[in-house]
Amino acid sequence: MAPGLLLAGVGEWKMSAVSMMRLFGVCGFATVLASGPGVLAAACTNPDGSCTTSITMSGAYAIRVHRTHPLSVPNAALTRAVIVLHGTNSNSGDYFSRMIRAADDEGVTEQTLIIAPTFLEAAELAQPGELYWLDGSGSSWERGDPTSTPGASVSSFDVMDRLISIVSDRATFPNLNVISVVGHSAGGQYVQRYAAGGQEPTLHADHGFVFVVANPSSYMYLDRRRPVSGSTTTFAIPSTTCRFNDYRYGMDYMNPYMDETPQATIIAQYRQRFVVYLAGEQDDDPADPTLDTTCRAMAQGPHRLARALAYANYMDLYYPINVHQLLLVAGVGHSSTDMFRSPEGRSVIFIDPADIPGGSPPSTPQGLRAF
Repeated sequence: MAPGLLLAGVGEWKMSAVSMMRLFGVCGFATVLASGPGVLAAACTNPDGSCTTSITMSGAYAIRVHRTHPLSVPNAALTRAVIVLHGTNSNSGDYFSRMIRAADDEGVTEQTLIIAPTFLEAAELAQPGELYWLDGSGSSWERGDPTSTPGASVSSFDVMDRLISIVSDRATFPNLNVISVVGHSAGGQYVQRYAAGGQEPTLHADHGFVFVVANPSSYMYLDRRRPVSGSTTTFAIPSTTCRFNDYRYGMDYMNPYMDETPQATIIAQYRQRFVVYLAGEQDDDPADPTLDTTCRAMAQGPHRLARALAYANYMDLYYPINVHQLLLVAGVGHSSTDMFRSPEGRSVIFIDPADIPGGSPPSTPQGLRAF
């Protein structure tokens, strides 16, 4: 975590009646009023205020989260945590519900703590003292940038550090052994960068971690090589005036959080962390209006599927001492619901501890994946 960052405890989030109705609707507001201290001892699976808590960060600034169980009440029944990141619409409630349905499909809901943080993208959506990010103004939560909230100095990656610290506490969750950090689309961008530069996982070697990166528009490359146009198996340094290697696409001009760790350390720990690239085989539309089409992203391939194939090949070619995997999901495009609930998605999101790679990672590439 950032030097000097003082993190307070977990507290229930209090909102005005008007704010509750604006955020959750009248039905959700009624549910909130019906809930009180101690009511949420059992699993809470409604994507409304009844499952909402705040996590207090530095200087009493707060981040809003949905969670299936209280985060400060001891619970020996929970054996895994899934922290799921939303997409560009800050619709954490939707992602919370989708992950619960995936856990239901897998039959692991009762022993799984599901958490969905909310990275707000507009000041008017935030309560006083609540963190928000204004993308496009040097404050992008997908990149791990500092918040836009006046007076606060908190990276969105500090939030993940805080959540991992909470779920790793053996005094609260003595039998929780696996932590899955999962993101789709913009959330996948967040998870891939955090898997490389996140600081907190290193402090919890007694837990198994898996970072599931689903259908992001771009990846953070570890050097200046990029796929040659029309290929996902051949790489070269582009000859272009495009600043294709600036962070988040590469490692030039990193943000303050990422700059706290030497780049050699970032590369080394990224290779050692269990990262799964989950790619929908039908997420191959170069005209998708939500696709990143900046020159920096286009240097990685024409669409999300090509970019996933290229990045997995790149890691195998140039950083082969890694424990990364690519899983292709047949018949699925750019859908977080279908990705999470697919057999491939569930197999890694709810992975058995024994299946998490450990010890010495493989020393040879897994083989190029043609496209």
